[in-house]
Amino acid sequence: MEDKIRNNLLLDFYGEMLTEKQREVIRIYFECDSSFSEIAEELGMTRQAVYDNVKVSKAQLDSFEKKLKCVERFLANREKLLQISTEIDALIETDKNQETIKKLQNIKKNIEKVVQNQ
Repeated sequence: MEDKIRNNLLLDFYGEMLTEKQREVIRIYFECDSSFSEIAEELGMTRQAVYDNVKVSKAQLDSFEKKLKCVERFLANREKLLQISTEIDALIETDKNQETIKKLQNIKKNIEKVVQNQ
């Protein structure tokens, strides 16, 4: 998985477990793709303090994921839902019963809503 996506998912799941300052620094670092110097200037910190903050925060986020596996489960569930959606498409193609097709299409719409809201 691309690091940027993984990092943003880690922040989404575990960001509230960081201190307010850590959250602020790591959010800017991940979401705005800012350099340490840019973040330091924006927040009135030294470049070294930003570097240390990012390093510690990333380690904490990785530690939370290693223990709790929320991102791993989220991605696995998303993949399963997408597979189910594909299987529903195949059933719709082969079934001739319009009532069954409508039910399958409704199920697929609900799955797509869940995947999009994740």
